Amino acid sequence: MKLKSSNGEIFEVKEIVAMQSRVLKQMLEDDYCTEGEIPLDNVDTPTVAKINYRTVQQAP
Repeated sequence: MKLKSSNGEIFEVKEIVAMQSRVLKQMLEDDYCTEGEIPLDNVDTPTVAKINYRTVQQAP
């Protein structure tokens, strides 16, 4: 899945990682993702990068 930071950067993350966030989980359950990416208007690039780092750590 793709997350778009408030700075406009797009990060590819595993859904299992994103679902650990209550906010992202709710957005997915509410079909908030309309164009293949979830816009995170209040989350800057360094914060989204931390989510992306978790994805890399969980890679087999």
